[in-house]
Amino acid sequence: MKTALRIILSAAALFGALAPLAAEEVDENALFGDKPVVEQKSYEKRDVDAGQNEKRVGFSGSLTSVYSYSATRGFLQGKGTEGNVFGPSIEGTGYLDVRLPEADKGFGSFDVVYDPVEEKSTYSMPELFVDFNIGKKVYFRTGKQVVQWGRCYLWNPTDLINVEKKSFTDKIGPREGTYGIKAHVPFGTELNLYGFASTVKTDQAQDVAGTAKVEFLVGGTEMAFSAWGARRYNMVTAYDISTRIATIDIKGEASVSDGSNDWKVGVRNGKLSRYHDSGFTQKYCIDLGRSFDANEQTGKVQVNLEGFYSGSGYRENVLRDRNVYAYDKPVTAEMNGQDISLPAGSKVAYIAGNDLYQINYLSRWYAAAFVTINSFFTSSMTLTMNLVGNIEQKCAMSSVLLSYQSLSGFKASAMVNGYFGPKDTEYTYRFGRINGADLRLAAGIIF
Repeated sequence: MKTALRIILSAAALFGALAPLAAEEVDENALFGDKPVVEQKSYEKRDVDAGQNEKRVGFSGSLTSVYSYSATRGFLQGKGTEGNVFGPSIEGTGYLDVRLPEADKGFGSFDVVYDPVEEKSTYSMPELFVDFNIGKKVYFRTGKQVVQWGRCYLWNPTDLINVEKKSFTDKIGPREGTYGIKAHVPFGTELNLYGFASTVKTDQAQDVAGTAKVEFLVGGTEMAFSAWGARRYNMVTAYDISTRIATIDIKGEASVSDGSNDWKVGVRNGKLSRYHDSGFTQKYCIDLGRSFDANEQTGKVQVNLEGFYSGSGYRENVLRDRNVYAYDKPVTAEMNGQDISLPAGSKVAYIAGNDLYQINYLSRWYAAAFVTINSFFTSSMTLTMNLVGNIEQKCAMSSVLLSYQSLSGFKASAMVNGYFGPKDTEYTYRFGRINGADLRLAAGIIF
């Protein structure tokens, strides 16, 4: 039996055996929200049940106009505007929420971005799923969905499912989901069982990836064990914890595998190609958070400090490798507005051509700080300041976001990103240009 199928079948058997013991009906919104622990309903359910027996259809969304300007380090040093990029766009996001009796529902989101420079639109559907349950004891979600796994702010070694990582900077549109079916058996506030079968890019049953997770509460500490497996991949096991000591919130995540599942680039059989690291691979993240009261407001300032280690990251700085290698297969690159096929070139060109670069995961050691100030000047304004650094390459990226949202639904924001460090590092080098700073202005409505 293959690893993924063992995980799926084991989870199914566990759910089947324990479902009759599950707690009384729970709040469906809490089940699939961001909170890891499900709260039981009050036994006085008259009004709640009445609402659940009604069919409701809701539509909401936002429309945002964006102007962005990306400047090179040379521009900031007074060396001209070559390499700078101006990017106006308008983005619309819609949400369709259909609620049926007995806590069943359907949900979909769509995203459209219009580029006035290219005069073209791009469309996507980040989420599209159906929720249903068996006796309000076992809950299912099937379709394209964002799964809320992982406790830390930016890095989530225990997020074994989502195809899109969390964004360091503010993202206008919704996060891209992954396709599959999720099962959830809650046992009050003490225990939760989860299973997820991922069918992304899968056309054969034996290629389905399976994930199982058990989450439980010990005193005031939440923790969970999870495992992921798929054919032709190395099995991953993970552990996460969330607790508080005095006034400090402590969150941690760890994952281990006998070999990495992340692609790296190196010379194999005389040609540059993709490969997976062999041997024991570890990923860790720890987050320390605390809120501060100010101006008679509780929790006005939130501060989080985070450290991350990725055993699958590069030990060396591949961005500084300017050697020419023969490729195992040609890659497509853009030159003078035309796509060309490259049979050889640098490691950077190979990484870019095969879409193997993911920011914040290139090296092994990272550290970050996140500060949020609520009610900044007015109750409708929020100031967010972030800093993330690649320790090994001695580079960093900062982000300052000032956002405003009125009660009527109008929103506006201004964001500035800065890039610091030597020119050939993760946050300064962008495939031919040296990053200096980004500016983004946005205004829109929420309806």
